[in-house]
Amino acid sequence: MITAKRAAWPALESAAPLPAQNEIHLGHEEFTLLRDLVCARTGIELKPAKRELLKVRLRKRLQSLGLGSYRAYHDLLTQRDRSGEEIARLIDSITTTKTEFFRSPEQFEYMARDWLPRRIALAAETGERRLRIWSAGCSSGEEPFTIALVVLEALGASAGSWDVKILGSDINRGVLERAATGVYTAEQASGVPGNLLRRYFLRGIGSKSGLLLIRPEVRRLVTFTRINLLDDWPIASRLDAVFCRNVLIYLDGGVQREVTRRFVTTLNDGGLIFLGHAEHAHGRLNGLRSLGDAIYAAAPSPPG
Repeated sequence: MITAKRAAWPALESAAPLPAQNEIHLGHEEFTLLRDLVCARTGIELKPAKRELLKVRLRKRLQSLGLGSYRAYHDLLTQRDRSGEEIARLIDSITTTKTEFFRSPEQFEYMARDWLPRRIALAAETGERRLRIWSAGCSSGEEPFTIALVVLEALGASAGSWDVKILGSDINRGVLERAATGVYTAEQASGVPGNLLRRYFLRGIGSKSGLLLIRPEVRRLVTFTRINLLDDWPIASRLDAVFCRNVLIYLDGGVQREVTRRFVTTLNDGGLIFLGHAEHAHGRLNGLRSLGDAIYAAAPSPPG
């Protein structure tokens, strides 16, 4: 299970007196400083309309630190946050974590109907029974676990003879901690078809009533880790598919293009990139061809 060790923050010397909660104002200049810092560290672009949201999400943190202004908080981040703990807290507070099982079902239908049967047929010819899939920006884990369910259903009785590894990553530590438990409420799992719920989930009883635990045969396919898409990626081998849905829309335009280019370089020939439906334009790069429904295939490499 992923754990995030939270170090105690040392007492701050000479902190400005803390005004009442509703008096801490986030001005344009302070917002710009924080926005630029977030973009430099993560690629996330905070539009001006996000100023009030940023103010609300950080206000309690300023109070707990005894800071009287957002500029003082920026100074802390840039001058005294040697461990990187506070910038991680900031990132956790501003990232979007909305997700659900079987979100954009047409993409999973394509996997089940077309892509996986072709991979299984190819494996019958070559003997290579191996799948590597990355869910980038996986939030609380519904997406990579959905991928695992679709793969297991497609492989059927032969699943045990396949080498399947699914990586779920996010920049937000809190959602990764929840994802690693494999525990969801019945409401969170409402998008899972009934037959898959019965086959791949365990129902809680007693004090755990209303909770669902993903079965071990599903969980063992999925590994969770924290990845900042601006950093080096711990990807040791070529991938068969990358899911990065509703992530690029939050990134700066230049970062969108660079991240997409890097995704292409991680793929095997014919590997797939699944994007969000609002992200069609970001996938139109050399080396990709559209298959519709925000699915792109990597073109074969030119002969050497």
